This record gives sequence, C-alpha cells and structure tokens, in this order.
Amino acid sequence: MKKTQPKRYNTANDIRAAIDRYKVKAQRLRESAAALDVRADEFIRAGPDHAEDVKWNRSQAQKKRKSADRIEERQLRKLKGKLAEWSTSQLPGIDNGDPSIPVKG
Repeated sequence: MKKTQPKRYNTANDIRAAIDRYKVKAQRLRESAAALDVRADEFIRAGPDHAEDVKWNRSQAQKKRKSADRIEERQLRKLKGKLAEWSTSQLPGIDNGDPSIPVKG
C-alpha cells in the first residue's frame, strides 16, 4: 500500500480553510445520517415487510455518524494543533535571562 505524503500548509489561512472544509464535511455527514434515520422511521411505520430496509438505513446512518466523529476527532484536532504551532512560531522569542541560551544579535 502506497503511503501519501501529508498535506503541507503554507499559511495560517490555508489551515483555517481546511478546518472550515472539514467542518462542512462533518456537518453534511451528520445531516445525511439524520435523513437516513428519518427514512428508517418511515419504513418502520410502513410495516414489518420493510425490516431489511430499516436495518440497512440504520447501519448506513451509523457509518456516516462514525465518519463525522472521526473527522472531528482526528483531522480537526490535528489541523487545530497545526494552526496553534503556526501561530506560536510567529511569536517573538522571549528572553528569560538564561545565560545558557545564546543571544542573537
């Protein structure tokens, strides 16, 4: 299996845009899962003949919710960490007076 290279972000705005895209994707998955649950409820009201349809819709809704959770837990947390690193690297250095740290200049 070929591993892909991690995406590199050039600016903090690129990271923010990726965070927004992942949020939209997670929201879309959650809305789709809710629609599948509604469809499963309709099949339940239709009668016992539709038991397979109910089961399939519920399982697909669960898969979509898990995907949304994974996006929020993994990708969004990783991107927010990268954004924090990016912001921290832009801060000026603080001199705490430690003589073991060489001073530039």
